[in-house]
Amino acid sequence: MDHFLWRRPKPRGVVTVRCLLTKKPGYEILLKGTKYSGYLISSPNLDAYTFAYVPLKTHQQVDRNLRHALNYGSFTTKEPPIEDKRVTLKISYQEELGKEGNFIITEFLHDDWVTPKDPEFDKGKG
Repeated sequence: MDHFLWRRPKPRGVVTVRCLLTKKPGYEILLKGTKYSGYLISSPNLDAYTFAYVPLKTHQQVDRNLRHALNYGSFTTKEPPIEDKRVTLKISYQEELGKEGNFIITEFLHDDWVTPKDPEFDKGKG
């Protein structure tokens, strides 16, 4: 897993990253008729960052899960949204999202940097 993907040549496929995630008002974009929910993804030491987007037309559940993990837009608690939340994501590079290109969040893998073991693996099935 590479925390500094945005500093290197952009990957051609989907990659898994551990990063810090933040969402704020105004991070949404509308591009070619598709609405995207935007997130700021940062390296663990906060020295590198880029934007990553969730296409709401196809990945609305991913956006809901990310918002829930960040406590973003919650009406059930008075706690403020979490910033720089440790998460593990699957992302892919998309040139069409701006001149520098940005990333699409394709999957929200885990609400931290360490994914719990698969119980099926422990049973010898994995």
